[in-house]
Amino acid sequence: MNSYSDWLRKLTSIKGYKWIVAIVVLGIAGSLMLTDGNIFVGQTPTLTGTDLETRLEQILSSIEGAGEVRVMVYESNEQTTDGWLSSTSTKVGEPTGVVIVADGASDIRVRLELVRAVQTLMGLPASAVNVFQHKAE
Repeated sequence: MNSYSDWLRKLTSIKGYKWIVAIVVLGIAGSLMLTDGNIFVGQTPTLTGTDLETRLEQILSSIEGAGEVRVMVYESNEQTTDGWLSSTSTKVGEPTGVVIVADGASDIRVRLELVRAVQTLMGLPASAVNVFQHKAE
């Protein structure tokens, strides 16, 4: 505790420390604005295409009651510009949707857990994740 108060005293004794604190706060706020407030940007899996789908299938099939799971990830193939400043809303190759076909999808609990898992792993909204029941053989 004493070292903290010593550090704080040294910081406040620096001429213009308020400017330093303001610059740091503005830098953090600016970074958050550039990432649309999502501080986890860049932490989604860097796998692409079938590697990502295979990994998702492995993870999702381990959910209790899911059974065999097949996954297809839809990736954007075009850039969309919005407004006067031409800000890009999607990047080429960015996942924009997921379709899941699972044996256990008839159970609402399993269906919701599959959607929630993909939302967490991919950073997608629930409306971009669709779950379907495997056809009976």
